[in-house]
Amino acid sequence: IMVGAFLTFVLCIGDYITPQILGGNNELVMPQLVMMQIGRRGDFPLASALSIILMAVVTIAYLACARWLKIERA
Repeated sequence: IMVGAFLTFVLCIGDYITPQILGGNNELVMPQLVMMQIGRRGDFPLASALSIILMAVVTIAYLACARWLKIERA
């Protein structure tokens, strides 16, 4: 169950179309903010920094999942 939850988390963290359709521009999620920085403003350094933060969140979630399930490197 934990692995399924982690895979769902990874898929959802990169999804920016569904929140934009459902919430419009009132509610921003991190992937929407990254795309807005690239598309509208052309601010690649900020978009890169936000992407690194997203990668860090996913890495921390993976490490927590791996520790909880005691997954070792093969």
